Amino acid sequence: MMRVAAAISFAMRTGMIAALVAMILDRQAPTASRHRHTAWPVRNSLAGHAFTPMHETTPQLVEASFRIAWDYLAGVGELEDYDIAARLLLDTIENMIRQGERRRLLIANKAIGAYQRARAERYFMAAS
Repeated sequence: MMRVAAAISFAMRTGMIAALVAMILDRQAPTASRHRHTAWPVRNSLAGHAFTPMHETTPQLVEASFRIAWDYLAGVGELEDYDIAARLLLDTIENMIRQGERRRLLIANKAIGAYQRARAERYFMAAS
């Protein structure tokens, strides 16, 4: 458990969440999709400012969603078993992305909810 906690802490500090996700899932790190879009600057005619539309690749989406969920759970002190938490969060994130969801906050919130439900079930089963 300490090895996973150290790996997560190191990955958070160095920004290598995609590699951590691949390690936890025991899979190779995903490569860029052949359908990856290039974000070209677009001129906003009303404001006169250029902005870049956001197109996240799947690994970036997984990383951002995982980081949001992990940071929240760590911040409120709900993380107990890092292995179980990481797997549950990543499974939920993967399922949401497979269903076509691309909104990282929604994905992170669903993962947080799934972890909290699983944790409550575990406490309920232990109390019975």
